[in-house]
Amino acid sequence: MSRLFLWIGFAALASLSGALPAFAQEPLRLEGASPWNIHYADDSCQLARVFGEGEDRATLVMRQYAPGDSFSLIVAGRPFRPTRTDTVASVRLGSEIAVQEMRYLRGTVGEDRALIFFTEALLRPLTDAEREEWTRLIEDEQGHLFDRPVATDDEIAAIDFIEIDTRLGPPVRLVTGSMAPAFEALNACTEELLTHWDWGLDVERHRGISQAARPLGSPGRWVTPSDYPRPAIRSGAQAIVNFRLLVDTDGRVAGCHIQQSIGDEAFDRAVCRALTNRAEFSPALDAEGQPMASYYMSRVVFTIP
Repeated sequence: MSRLFLWIGFAALASLSGALPAFAQEPLRLEGASPWNIHYADDSCQLARVFGEGEDRATLVMRQYAPGDSFSLIVAGRPFRPTRTDTVASVRLGSEIAVQEMRYLRGTVGEDRALIFFTEALLRPLTDAEREEWTRLIEDEQGHLFDRPVATDDEIAAIDFIEIDTRLGPPVRLVTGSMAPAFEALNACTEELLTHWDWGLDVERHRGISQAARPLGSPGRWVTPSDYPRPAIRSGAQAIVNFRLLVDTDGRVAGCHIQQSIGDEAFDRAVCRALTNRAEFSPALDAEGQPMASYYMSRVVFTIP
């Protein structure tokens, strides 16, 4: 019987490593061939840019669902060579930030092959000490209580390339120039997202939020292998489901919305059904420490190895 793996919430942090060696081969350097293009949607904001020319032409897509210093990543084009047996790539954001091991699914963007990462990239990866604390909390099923440090403006400004290595051929370095303007535009877009949602959330109170909605218990128990749609198991289908939950002042799930999904709608229904029945929270607190209705966002990845 195939094993089923579900990734949820802070699972992305578990795959980070700050002690990886430098990339062994000289990278294929691709200069920017287009301006950054930003796409505003109701549920996400996306930055895209083309690099290189001819057979080396490649596309980079970064997406955020809320303001912050992490992002989803898709790269497409002939320079990226997905492996057949390993779905992990090394990703480097500039020369000052530790290499991150990120998991991906193979896919396509238009006619180009693509790596669709379901581990989020962090602009400020964990230090060894922070990783040890994270690991300890994970082992105690308290990983959701880990407060991850965020990147400073100077750290973001120092990022001037994104490099991906699948270990098949040379790494591919996308020369971006300073990422500060790109992330300023991306975060400005995501800060507006709250005003587009139809949940009636108080945008002004969220600007002074003192504590976000915090899971009670391990989010990894919310969606289990038993929730994998049976027809999808038989067909070998996989999915990435990004969701948003409305959390009321008592910490209960009052709504579930699929922000983006790669896969059959059966996965979307399974995720919302499981989360509505099982997820519990300590409610968000405003600047005065009073409970308020808010939201919680994460993703579930359904894979059959």
